[in-house]
Amino acid sequence: MKTILPALITSALLFSSLMCFSQCETFFGKLVINEVVPGNDSNGSDEFGEFDDWVEVYNGSDETINLEGYFLSDNHGNKTKFVFPDFDLPPDDVVVVWCDDQPEQGPFHTAFRLSGSGEEVGLYNPDTLSLDYVRYGSTPDDIAIGRFPNGTGPFSLLIPTYNDLNTNSIQPGVVINEYQSDNFSTVQDQWGGFDDWIEIYNNSDSPINLEGYFLSDKISEPTQFEFPDTTIMPNDYMVVWCDQGLFEPGLHTFFKLGSGGDDILFSNPDTLTIDYVRFDIITADETEGRYANGLGPISCMEPSHGGNNGDPLNIINFGGPERFEFFPNPSSGHLTINNPELSRGSLRVYNLTGSMVYQKDRLGSQESIDLRFLPKGLYVLRFNNYAAKLVLDK
Repeated sequence: MKTILPALITSALLFSSLMCFSQCETFFGKLVINEVVPGNDSNGSDEFGEFDDWVEVYNGSDETINLEGYFLSDNHGNKTKFVFPDFDLPPDDVVVVWCDDQPEQGPFHTAFRLSGSGEEVGLYNPDTLSLDYVRYGSTPDDIAIGRFPNGTGPFSLLIPTYNDLNTNSIQPGVVINEYQSDNFSTVQDQWGGFDDWIEIYNNSDSPINLEGYFLSDKISEPTQFEFPDTTIMPNDYMVVWCDQGLFEPGLHTFFKLGSGGDDILFSNPDTLTIDYVRFDIITADETEGRYANGLGPISCMEPSHGGNNGDPLNIINFGGPERFEFFPNPSSGHLTINNPELSRGSLRVYNLTGSMVYQKDRLGSQESIDLRFLPKGLYVLRFNNYAAKLVLDK
């Protein structure tokens, strides 16, 4: 796979410079399990006046999603137990599915019930790929397992908010904050390898000992990597290398992240879900992570390995001077800039830490610049509101 990456990167970057800043598209934060109530005695009744178990699904995107053909299940081995009907879920809205083993009562009633002693709930797209997943333990009646902040946060115990957005969280803690599935030149581990990695973050005000917690890229095997006796401090980060480093000391897992998309499951010592994301293809040397840091939804971003997540790539203004272009990309350092509209502005180049490493004012209609003094790697080239990635491969 690594032998064909330069060609793939070249194609991706040339497309990005013309069309957009990032190719990655996250599932998480668009259609998620928002709330689960496995013991409902008084929080919302169905159309027959019955207080049944329920699952709430949330649309965190900015577009209406038609749910026809999507699935909900309490068994990962049988993902298609409930199929959604033809239903349009508006943005920033929720729909409730009654888990009452009474499918004859209507299209939003499942053929299974939820167990208050603990089980799993999965949301799947029409191709049965996981969109969201939670494994919960014994839960008191009229208590929910839900995401807070609404639709994006980790799972915790909540006061139920039937058919409405979540409003409160009882227990802050550790979340999946950032991950990279195709580390071509971003950062090296202690042995000099450019390996996949997952960053977790402690949102709480107290140190949390992670001994016995788990990371996995398989929902069916939540215990693939077990944390040793290690403590993450408040508002601090911890990076785990996903490199199949069987004999390497430190935080190295027995699995790699799939460059074509994968799951990341973070579980407590009882294998109950704390946080979960499912991602698609991520452009080489980019990451996906939470913005705002530790709290917000998952977005495409430039790597901030072991540090505060910066602005998502997908909020950059892609406007700018018509026909502005630069080539070649990737480049050995000699770059040609075409600015036929003679738009005024400052050309700037930034490294992945956000530091400006080059600036040129008053561009002519065509300029040649020399960046051979910069080390090879990924950079961001900006001119006015135009932004694109630049790879130096010398």
